Amino acid sequence: MQIPHRFLSISTAEEAKEYFSNIDRHRIIYKYDSIKDDLVIRLVFNSVLNDDRKDWIKWHTEDVNQKT
Repeated sequence: MQIPHRFLSISTAEEAKEYFSNIDRHRIIYKYDSIKDDLVIRLVFNSVLNDDRKDWIKWHTEDVNQKT
């Protein structure tokens, strides 16, 4: 059985059961700080912005790697 939600990286019912059986471990709590957060949410979930999202992830990854 396929899970139809494209944003979840779960592909089977068994994986879904495993994931949701320990939801506290997987839950991430976000704190809204500014309008910048709105822009990031749009960037992440708007399929029209795929290329922009890839650039954003690449930039963020490079920034994190430079700090380590």
